[in-house]
Amino acid sequence: MLLRRLMINQEFRTGFINRFADLMNTSFREERMVAVLDSIEAALLPEMEEHIRRWRRPVDLHEWRENVQVMREFAMARPAHVRQHIVSQFLLSGTLELDLGVGNGFGGQVRLNTIVPDLDDRWKGIYFRGVPLRLKPLPATGYRFSHWSGDHTGSEELLILTLHGDTRLTAHFEPDPDWEGDALNPLPYPLIQGPYRFEAWDENEPEGSFPPHMLFLQSDMD
Repeated sequence: MLLRRLMINQEFRTGFINRFADLMNTSFREERMVAVLDSIEAALLPEMEEHIRRWRRPVDLHEWRENVQVMREFAMARPAHVRQHIVSQFLLSGTLELDLGVGNGFGGQVRLNTIVPDLDDRWKGIYFRGVPLRLKPLPATGYRFSHWSGDHTGSEELLILTLHGDTRLTAHFEPDPDWEGDALNPLPYPLIQGPYRFEAWDENEPEGSFPPHMLFLQSDMD
């Protein structure tokens, strides 16, 4: 009853649906689940022969591998069934694909509902038609948000979009002219202006000084 009553609240209902979508696109994404299963299979494999000899279940490695494959197939098929269940339960009009990226591949990330996808390359996720999505740009140190491009344009730092079809969005960042850098964050060099070169550094330079846009760090790790 508690959950049913909460669903009357539109904000909770939207958050509930989007959290499902966020998890389906990250933790329970098909490729990730298969990779987790593969890693567990590899970890258990050296012990399986002894396990089978001692307990006689499963009867052999072939049966064990068949059982693991059933789990893989379940992991691959499950997200589509979950999404269809959400569509049916909440009387939604279906799903859509969100294609998200960062201009020039640097300058920041984007918070999408409850997740921060890896946007080093373009990222794609499946969401629900008619359910508002929240997108907030997260500038990297020394950068500021500039604008959105793609199927939506503008400079809103908090974007709330109700989508009804496949959508492509790109967040653009630019060097922050007010950023002066600090001890651990030198001024970034905008690579779009051309290659950055560093060839030499005078050993007589004072301690604690560095070349422009660079920082020397020492570590005892290889």
